[in-house]
Amino acid sequence: PQLTRFRVDIKDNGVAEIVMNRPKKLNVMDSVFFTEVGTVFDFIEASPKVNVALLWAEGRLFTAGLDLKAMGGVMSTGDDELTQRTTLLANLKEWQRGFNRARTITKPVIAAVHGKCIGGGIDLITSCDIRLASADASFSIKETQIGLVADLGTLQRIHRIVGSGVAREMAFTANFIDAQRALSTGFVNAVYNDFDSLLAAAREMASQIAGLSPIVLQGTKITMNFAEDHTVEDSLQQIALWNSAFLKSDDLIEAVTAFMQKRTPQFRNRL
Repeated sequence: PQLTRFRVDIKDNGVAEIVMNRPKKLNVMDSVFFTEVGTVFDFIEASPKVNVALLWAEGRLFTAGLDLKAMGGVMSTGDDELTQRTTLLANLKEWQRGFNRARTITKPVIAAVHGKCIGGGIDLITSCDIRLASADASFSIKETQIGLVADLGTLQRIHRIVGSGVAREMAFTANFIDAQRALSTGFVNAVYNDFDSLLAAAREMASQIAGLSPIVLQGTKITMNFAEDHTVEDSLQQIALWNSAFLKSDDLIEAVTAFMQKRTPQFRNRL
């Protein structure tokens, strides 16, 4: 896709690297960014060459969050008040879809965060499946401090990751939490010394995941997402139906055969 706020690099190993590539602008988020984020993840989902996505950013920080100057014009269009409100509602719903897409696509998404991750950056990474950080990373739900209620997914997701108390502290105070506290609360899975070691570890993890059966990865993510929103009983029914439909795949036979022959499996099945 034609992109100006991201770059997508598809590797031979089935990993797509999604790079926020406006370091001079601190990877701030404007209306173009909000549109492109959905486009990027739609592309990842549709690409048969991609098994897993890795999100990272160029520059000295992950993102400074909302581009307040650019977004001021979007929120005040000069139309009558009712038209402004209905337009903003339509925009918000589309932007929410884009930011939620990392979660709703069937392929795992890893976020590798360095430096500051502010506001909309939290919306984006809480939608990802796995978060990794460098030691200099810090995180803030900054919207509260600038007169906004975070509206692109943070408040709906973060309590499931860190628990209600920490989530409310972050949201009510807008204070930064550092990488070590993010690790201790489960907000990130691991912390690495610097950006280079972070990116190397994230790429290694992405490569490991991408080497597994695509249809199994997709089924696992679909099943885990379903389980988060349903009872155990409903979720057991879902996985029973899923495996009844997909268990007998060529990939299962290939995985067993490769294990017996002590070779790397060559998987072909995907949704």
